Amino acid sequence: MTGRSAAETLQRLLDTVDLDRSWKAGTFGRAFAVFVLEYRAAHQLSTSEMATLAGLSWHTLDKAQKGTVEPRMSNLLQIAKALHVSFVVHVSVTGDCLIDWEEP
Repeated sequence: MTGRSAAETLQRLLDTVDLDRSWKAGTFGRAFAVFVLEYRAAHQLSTSEMATLAGLSWHTLDKAQKGTVEPRMSNLLQIAKALHVSFVVHVSVTGDCLIDWEEP
């Protein structure tokens, strides 16, 4: 594995960003960032490794895991197919967004 491990990246982000429920229940981009970090941690993947598996560039996945971009639907479909995951997006009337995901 090259670069930082998923656990190291997750810990670094936890140290610098308050990932409490209000952060998770924010924009779609932040909700997707939580998925990326959870998936990487669960599978002990670096950003590069997950990007390769998902068929995305490192740069695209890095921006996604920081919650700085709103993911495109085409990227969600590509990730779902490549990683064999299903997404359920919850959007409230207040505009909060959460993403649940599961593997078969």
